[in-house]
Amino acid sequence: MLNYALKGGRNLRDYILERATREAFFIMNKENGRRTYPTLRETARRFGVSKTTTHKDLVERLPKIDPILATKVSSILKYNKRMRSKRGGEAIKKKHLTAE
Repeated sequence: MLNYALKGGRNLRDYILERATREAFFIMNKENGRRTYPTLRETARRFGVSKTTTHKDLVERLPKIDPILATKVSSILKYNKRMRSKRGGEAIKKKHLTAE
């Protein structure tokens, strides 16, 4: 059990649960007219943690905190993964076209 005290009297466990929830709401929002949702990498950068920590927060911790929110975030993560492979294919195609 995590019982380490943080500044402001909160304990570490509360901080992690709050961060996971904030990450979920961040990844669900398309800010400033974006066409896509923020990626794990962008979310990690925003919250100052690693991609691994962000992934663990959203995939393992969030379902225990809020299962409904976790389902929505999971669908966004799957969408981002599909788009990543599409973007990767476009980058390779562009690379080959400029090499010719």
